[in-house]
Amino acid sequence: MDSSAGSRKAAAMSGDVPSMAPDDALEPPTPAVTTADRCMVLESVDSTNTQARKQLCEPILADASAFPLYVLLANEQTGGRGRLGRTWVSGHGTSFLSSFVARIPTALATGACSGWLTTIAGIDAVEALRAIAKRHGADPRHIGLKWPNDVYWDGLKLGGILTELAAVHAGLGDDAVVIFGIGINLFLDERPTAIATSLHRHVPGLPAYPVLRNELAQLIAQRLRQDLHTYCADGAASIAMFRQCAEALSCTLGRRVSVELPDGTRITGVAQGIRSNAALEIRVDDRAGNAGSAGDTANSSGTVVAVTAGDVGLIPQAVPEQGSVPPHAAAQAAAPAHSLRFA
Repeated sequence: MDSSAGSRKAAAMSGDVPSMAPDDALEPPTPAVTTADRCMVLESVDSTNTQARKQLCEPILADASAFPLYVLLANEQTGGRGRLGRTWVSGHGTSFLSSFVARIPTALATGACSGWLTTIAGIDAVEALRAIAKRHGADPRHIGLKWPNDVYWDGLKLGGILTELAAVHAGLGDDAVVIFGIGINLFLDERPTAIATSLHRHVPGLPAYPVLRNELAQLIAQRLRQDLHTYCADGAASIAMFRQCAEALSCTLGRRVSVELPDGTRITGVAQGIRSNAALEIRVDDRAGNAGSAGDTANSSGTVVAVTAGDVGLIPQAVPEQGSVPPHAAAQAAAPAHSLRFA
């Protein structure tokens, strides 16, 4: 490991998180995201991840901070990108459109634990949204993380996350730039799909769009900075904590799911756990169409498989009554709250 990478590792181990000095906001009335080292606010973009790659990769690679974190926000997106090549358009002032750009050791961005990066960003997005929901009198437990990268309100999708490896530092050969694209529906008057929803449909009294956008960015950046610091400092040793958090926030575990694998194969079964490499563990239906429950042993009906990539759909179940707590949230009530670290 080179000396600069070693100094970043030493800073992480000592707990010396670098001071944060954000750029001036590009929108005069918009306060900067002070929990990031740099913040850009653009009126309209094709894709926040595309613009983050173009405008922020080189600066963050040259940043002298130990663990720099940059944020790019947009008010409108005309060519958003998602997993499996999906694209979409987000109208002006309707959605949280963001890219969080981090520089971390290449081994942690590409190694055996790298599958946790998307999950970490998902944990942080869910916790930020839960904090806002609670502040406005809504039950935050309705918001959960659908494996691997979607944010849900009960059975409806609020948003999603696209994580991309953007660059590897050619000079040092030990640093990589990772971009976390996070999109959340905030004020959609019309649902673009049958399973889509918008935060304002469930949480009363939300502030105006620019205020809510900045608040979400601030909360996510705060959590993401600390979690990436932990991940870089402890590596595999931190996975147990992230795994516990992901399971506590999951709206996938315990549910019957249908999965389309990258090769086109489709399987159905019960999602029963998240493995140490961030793979989703599923007890697949047997030939008779029976699936073991989430608590079945290895000798019960169905084969247990680990899904590392694929399109996971939740098989519909009874919709909770308005104001009631969804089953996955009830099971989480006694689970440790990841965001208590920020109380």
